[in-house]
Amino acid sequence: MTASSMRRFVSVIAVALGGCQHPAPAPPPPPPPVDAGCTSPASLPAPLRRLTRAEYDATVRDLLGDLTAPARAFPPDEESQGFDNFADTQSVSPLLAEAYQSAAEALAASADPKVLAGCDPQVSGEPACVQQLLAGFGRRAFRRPLTQEETERLTAVFAAVRAQEDAVTAMRAVVTVLLQSPQFLYRFESAPLNDFELASRLSYFLWGSQPDEGLLDAAQAGTLDLQAQARRMLADPRARSVVQRFHLQWLGLGGLPARAKDPQQFAGFALLAPLMLEETARMAEWTVFDGQGDARRLFNGHTTFLNEPLALHYGLTGIDGALFVKVDTDRTARIGVLTQASVLSAWAKYDQTSPVLRGKLVRERFLCQSPAPPPGNVVAMLGTPDAGTTRERFAAHLTQAQCRGCHQLLDPIGFGLEKYDPVGVYRPTENGLKVDARGEVIAGGDLDGTFDGALELSNRLANSREVKHCLARQWFRFAFGRAETPGDACSLAQAQQAFELSGWNTRELMIALTQTEAFRRSVR
Repeated sequence: MTASSMRRFVSVIAVALGGCQHPAPAPPPPPPPVDAGCTSPASLPAPLRRLTRAEYDATVRDLLGDLTAPARAFPPDEESQGFDNFADTQSVSPLLAEAYQSAAEALAASADPKVLAGCDPQVSGEPACVQQLLAGFGRRAFRRPLTQEETERLTAVFAAVRAQEDAVTAMRAVVTVLLQSPQFLYRFESAPLNDFELASRLSYFLWGSQPDEGLLDAAQAGTLDLQAQARRMLADPRARSVVQRFHLQWLGLGGLPARAKDPQQFAGFALLAPLMLEETARMAEWTVFDGQGDARRLFNGHTTFLNEPLALHYGLTGIDGALFVKVDTDRTARIGVLTQASVLSAWAKYDQTSPVLRGKLVRERFLCQSPAPPPGNVVAMLGTPDAGTTRERFAAHLTQAQCRGCHQLLDPIGFGLEKYDPVGVYRPTENGLKVDARGEVIAGGDLDGTFDGALELSNRLANSREVKHCLARQWFRFAFGRAETPGDACSLAQAQQAFELSGWNTRELMIALTQTEAFRRSVR
């Protein structure tokens, strides 16, 4: 069997396996009892989700011990509402399909099938060793035991390749099929979810990776305790990378390293951008896991992590070297995420700040409100950024009737961050003129009112119940890979209440989400 013919054969079998994933789904169970004040519909969406690039790399790391991160070569994941794991954006282009095939072949070629199977076909016998590979490695790859039909098809793959190649090569062909099968690349869910599907949903939420043996064994034994497992998993280092990824996406920072800034004004930004992301990721991780978990500290905390280049960017001294260290920013111009260079740079333009974008950050990501898009036939002449102040230039937004309706929701918030330039450097003046950082929030619930500068705004965010309820909503979206629906109202309210009762502890919020009806049961 030539290499090209084997590749075609393996691809066909991998696709064919997709047709034998599940028996016909059982009818949905009757609606669960709900509190008298909670009347959400019982039907909840269960979209088919495939692995994101980050999930793919984490999965092959845990499945194969592979640290090459092959998904970095995949086409980028599309985002929806800031997150890259929404099912409605997860189409598979021909380019991605080809990348899956190439990655599966490379991963299988570098793996030792005898180690994956836990047996040597020359010692145990080829049929027994292949069955052991499918029962052990196959279960981990598919995140459930293989069906009889799947086992038969994969055994046939081994036999067909073995007719012309040695046993190890034939076992590698089986591994290749497993790694490009829909059951590996997608997270199939029935209605209602079975224990294996719940184990996968839990592991990809808290670890961004496949279930471990403990989860799979509990699912197989029918002893899966979601709360106990969630607490165990949050103590694992893998949960920290998920927390970092959530916060970077929630804050809209995914594309920061590729963002261009005017090299005449901001030389060296490309080198600083990864350091900015590192600061935010470390600060979020510390807040959730090491700083008592209080989500309010995301907004008004004074603990962050800097190295020498980033500290100098902030105008801080006494921090030496490339390694990041914990820093107390009390009595400086830095408080919480809103004054970090990553956030200020991402929500600004190429050569100037943007009260519109920074106001949109607060409105969309912190209040869960979506301002209407601007009309296509309106052009406001704002002047160039080399004269006057940004507030003066953007005044046209608030004086023109066709602009005011939307911009009064955005610009006055952004004005409060005008003491930070397009890359987050503190600036009390702009073009030689004193910066006026007074701002206002309207139609923001308990965040409404005037404020003066980032310190007041950040403290207002930390103390706002609506902001923290929005944060719970954002975690809900990230956990489920979709926007909330009317049918999720009770589950979302349950998670928000648990979050509040915990003193706004993010870990408790994550656990509370796993206890909701939306997490435990979905109906197509």
